[in-house]
Amino acid sequence: MNIFTSRSNFGLILVLAGCGLLIVADHKNMLRICKIECVVGDLARPYIANESCSIKALSRYRTAINVEGYLLKPFDDILVNMRIFKKNSVTYLPYMVNVTTNVCKFLSGGSVGAAGFYTRFMIGWINKYSNINHSCPYSGYTWAKNLEPFADKIPVFAPTGDYRLELHFYESSLNNWLGVIRGYVSMPCLSEMDISKNTFGFAIFLTTCALFVIADYRNSLRICKIECKVTPLGRQRIVNETCTIKALSRYRTAINIHAFLLEPFQDVLINMQIFKKNSVTYLPYLVNVTVDICKFLGGESVGAAGFYTRFMIGWVNKYSNINHSCPYLGDLWFKNLEPFADKIPVFAPIGDYRLDLRFYQSSLKNLLVTVRGYGTIKLKPYME
Repeated sequence: MNIFTSRSNFGLILVLAGCGLLIVADHKNMLRICKIECVVGDLARPYIANESCSIKALSRYRTAINVEGYLLKPFDDILVNMRIFKKNSVTYLPYMVNVTTNVCKFLSGGSVGAAGFYTRFMIGWINKYSNINHSCPYSGYTWAKNLEPFADKIPVFAPTGDYRLELHFYESSLNNWLGVIRGYVSMPCLSEMDISKNTFGFAIFLTTCALFVIADYRNSLRICKIECKVTPLGRQRIVNETCTIKALSRYRTAINIHAFLLEPFQDVLINMQIFKKNSVTYLPYLVNVTVDICKFLGGESVGAAGFYTRFMIGWVNKYSNINHSCPYLGDLWFKNLEPFADKIPVFAPIGDYRLDLRFYQSSLKNLLVTVRGYGTIKLKPYME
């Protein structure tokens, strides 16, 4: 039976998850580095010198890592294999993660597939503590200093215990092993409130059960119709506009918009408003914000509207030619722009929505264009 066919069942799941998370929220995991090892392979020995790896205790629960070495030649095709092991009563056994990524390809903006999740995590962690925060090649003095573990990013559900993280480095192919950095860590759980193990375990159980059910479902956002309307004022400045949608699959659609701007636009305001349909008509729903888009793209603050602006710009950037600061002139296009369904939480109400984007020049008295998109949010299993 589909548990989501009953609203009361779904509501009960959310209540259980909420109760569990309220208890769990008062606990956190601490990650402490106990030992670190650096081993340089025979192939790399002629090209890597003066390497050192050490840890420094900062407090009872905090440690920092220091790694450095001198690269005697440029390295511009580096593969990194990341593996995690968890210790049982006797030895370390493979645990969940074993991925390989071309880190130079990743840093230059190329796709590295599923390994990109872990690569972003690791690069984001070490960037501010090291001098590797640039694209390849790497050469000369290379270091990571006072690198603290990423305990604040570890979910409380992660099992406590002893772990080993291995980073194996290769050049060009997995046949050319350069070396390994091996870190041994311990993750005890510190309770910030006095709570029995049984209660804590029960909270984890409730939360996990609820999340396992919810995780099997996601929201699907499908654009059903799009309209572009140019006002008489806008007609003097905008020509050859087209707005279309293209079906990619049962659940996926893409938007294509094109227009030609006859004069530079450098003071553009955008009003974004969301509507949700009841049984009769569309009613305003949650969002109604106006932003000076040129001011935002120029790096200035636009207040609370910045949250929605960052979201929208981050979504459309790679599908359009608007990914630069004002002014805008000539061809303006969005091609194969897919909805951002993966960013919609599963709890978002299903139903029919309308998104209105109104474009103004200089002030809200000068409406140029209205782009109106009609979409439907449906709940569907991940397996579909």
